[in-house]
Amino acid sequence: MVNNQLLLHIHAYLDSLKKSISDVSAQESLEVAVEALEDAFIASMTSDDRSKMIQGYTLDDIYNAGVSALPTAPKDTEASSTDKTEADRLKMLGNDSIRGGRLDEAIDFYSQAIKIDNTNAIYYCNRAAAYVQKRALAEAKADAERAVELDPRYSKGHSRLGAVAFELGNFETAVSAYGRALALEPENEAFKKNLDIAKVRLANKREQEARTAPPAEGLGGLGNLLNNPAIQGMMSNIMGGGQSAAASPAAAEDTTPSAPSEGAAAGSPNVDGVIDSLFEAFPAFRSLQDDPAFIRLRQSGKLNEIAQAVQEGGPMAALRFMSDPDVQPIISRVMGSLGGAGGLGGMLGGLFGGAGAPASSNNSTGYHI
Repeated sequence: MVNNQLLLHIHAYLDSLKKSISDVSAQESLEVAVEALEDAFIASMTSDDRSKMIQGYTLDDIYNAGVSALPTAPKDTEASSTDKTEADRLKMLGNDSIRGGRLDEAIDFYSQAIKIDNTNAIYYCNRAAAYVQKRALAEAKADAERAVELDPRYSKGHSRLGAVAFELGNFETAVSAYGRALALEPENEAFKKNLDIAKVRLANKREQEARTAPPAEGLGGLGNLLNNPAIQGMMSNIMGGGQSAAASPAAAEDTTPSAPSEGAAAGSPNVDGVIDSLFEAFPAFRSLQDDPAFIRLRQSGKLNEIAQAVQEGGPMAALRFMSDPDVQPIISRVMGSLGGAGGLGGMLGGLFGGAGAPASSNNSTGYHI
């Protein structure tokens, strides 16, 4: 049912607003709105009807009166000592329930405690833990955020926020939250372990994104070449067919998140040997032997860093070094002598070593709330 009285007030408000602004475009838009209301509803009203319905009040008057009449939103209030005792009793019952796996019961007890005292960060944090176990992650996130809002120095609140972010696959937020928890409580081994796990998962996620990302603009199809199975096979052959530690059965069966760092050193590529092999296999490379820029790059250890990144993360991991000022001159020279991106792909394949599967591909996180 159309509320003619409200429409009249809206019409009057828009008409007055049109007269009070100087922007021509805005005036025209308001004029369209005013005319539309007139044509659709107001034209059929008599002048007497209009006068009776307006009653001397403006829309601003009605709005302000209505807002002041609304009930005040409940505010956080400090509970009495008696109430706090009862809320703590309910929290303890919730703790017993969550230990017994009775998650709905635990959530109910924590909710009762919060109803009595909604300023206690621990109650929200504990309820978040129950929600996480129940896989109600949206509710868990809201409670964890409320816990750290109430007490920014509550380390377990930040840790719980990290736990929720981890379960949601938001490893950047998880690392940040666990980092804050550890900064507040540096000796907490659980925080350290969970931060390390989140960092590994974040690194693995970024490596995966790098491998699956479209080729970077300006690389002349290099990204596609690095993903070419033939080039990857050539890379392994030049490395002697060796398998990196990350691809070994032992590493695949390892379910500890720290496995990547434990296995990497054993499979490190022999970069000097690879370079010597390239000079043998590709005559175009031999001009680099006496190139000052290449000599500096080789002596700096940057080639070892690139080779290790490629071995752990796959060929696409080399892309992040393409903008390095020490690497760019070498790429330009080799591209010129080998005929563009195709030759460059071969150069990178031989230079940077075999690509094993990422160490985390078969990892389970071992993560626990």
